[in-house]
Amino acid sequence: MSSPESPADEAKPAAAIGKPFSSVRGGVRRGSTEGEFSVKKETVSTLLGYCPTTLVNQILRSDWNGDRRMECETFWAACAFVDISGFSSLASDLQSAEDISKKAHRGGMHGRGAESLTKFLNNTLRQLIEVILNHGGDIVKFAGDAMIVVWREERGATKSHVNKAEAAASACLCALACVQDLTNQAAQMMSPSRPSSTKSPGPNSPRPSKMSMSPLPGGDQQPSLNVHVGIGVGNIVGFHVGGLRNRWEYFVMGEACNQMNIAESLAKVGEVVISKATCHLLEDFSTQLGIKELKQNTKRSGFMHIQKFRCTVTPASQNSIMSKMNTLSNADIEKLDRCLRCYIPNPIVTAVDESESLENDGVLRELCVLFIKLNNLASVIEPNGAIEREADKIQRTVATVQEAAYHGRATLRQFIIDDKGAVAIVVVGLPPVTAIKTSSRGLKIGLRILEHGVPAQIGITTGTCYCGTIGSRRRGDFAVVGDHINMAARLMAAADEGTLLCDSNTMAAARLDKSLFFGEGKKLRVKGKKEPIK
Repeated sequence: MSSPESPADEAKPAAAIGKPFSSVRGGVRRGSTEGEFSVKKETVSTLLGYCPTTLVNQILRSDWNGDRRMECETFWAACAFVDISGFSSLASDLQSAEDISKKAHRGGMHGRGAESLTKFLNNTLRQLIEVILNHGGDIVKFAGDAMIVVWREERGATKSHVNKAEAAASACLCALACVQDLTNQAAQMMSPSRPSSTKSPGPNSPRPSKMSMSPLPGGDQQPSLNVHVGIGVGNIVGFHVGGLRNRWEYFVMGEACNQMNIAESLAKVGEVVISKATCHLLEDFSTQLGIKELKQNTKRSGFMHIQKFRCTVTPASQNSIMSKMNTLSNADIEKLDRCLRCYIPNPIVTAVDESESLENDGVLRELCVLFIKLNNLASVIEPNGAIEREADKIQRTVATVQEAAYHGRATLRQFIIDDKGAVAIVVVGLPPVTAIKTSSRGLKIGLRILEHGVPAQIGITTGTCYCGTIGSRRRGDFAVVGDHINMAARLMAAADEGTLLCDSNTMAAARLDKSLFFGEGKKLRVKGKKEPIK
């Protein structure tokens, strides 16, 4: 697929430089009344639920003023990748049911599959979020139906090695509790008359909880959702990249994340797999941790599958800044109000500013979704890579993607480094932008990224998706959910470097754009689909 060269006067990608904070909406100005400041405080309290505590603490410690990229922060942590299994298959089943309904009832169920899917995922996520926060975990990133969680070594800890072992133990206890909690939820669905506990799952005794009924039409088919977790330990780096239009992305990567990704890939449904380094920490400090039981078996390369783990460590519940609002100074409140907006998705910021409820705020939209694998960042992910020295390379690449997205009136929804590599997700048609020619704009964004020399694999799909907040007030995110999201990721994986694969919906919607030319289609077998897709 190809497109004419971009006009010479179009904007070129630039290193991300944010505008000074004076131009960022939301800061308290001189002369603000006490009542206005009280509203500001409430706003910040809400915004805090959409940022990781690690980021918030760095903002408060730094002298960052928005005119540059914030410095990378290196710290030791235990990292867990908590992945909900079975979500892709459920999305596909719902899409199939919707397609059948549209044929039989002329669109009577249009978009309902995505909406049901989101509600079902949300109920599952809320329970797991409570488990994670009650075990002291800090959710640094939502990645679709997965979460990246860190347990940091305490700053200035006097017994550093013991503190690290306690963080690793907390991660393991949390992971096993997540597995148990989802098992309890599944049992609750199968036996709806069974009473559920009203208590939040604690670190040592995860409790069953009420779960939504099946999202599948009729409700008689029970979806099979499970969780598996990979855990690693070591130094990681918190990066801040982007900056165009004051939009920044925060993510973590490093030794612990590499171990975590390998462990997650080895974990089967319902399993918790830990790295060799994690295992050594638990064994070397077993006395200090008060380990009473550790049942495990070897996977490969020293990675272990933990089956049972009991110790005397009691993880402290996540002490978020939200719980300390009354202790923050006026200057801190003003700073957080200005800074957090740079990291939180615009739909959330807009809703908060307009005093709209974030409960049940989702809408159905026809969206074009791009999954972009950035192969030039592959070396950065290598275990022995000099991560800090690669920061500028990451910055230039993400800024190029941002520029292309904004040029096409789209949103850089997320940049993440996980088991798939370095991936950027761009969405065309999110509110408040009018959803017009989304497919054509999406294809041109993908081509623009390739034309600017970024070695990438790109998958593009178009369809009805459900977009809105997920999670809870304590920790949430803005998500775009639907079968088309999963398919974009599958097409990205199938694409060759320097090429763009789109689905038939995208091609059909953009066929009237004479500046676009399509190659011959082919059928692909992808995960989550019973039949090949074209």
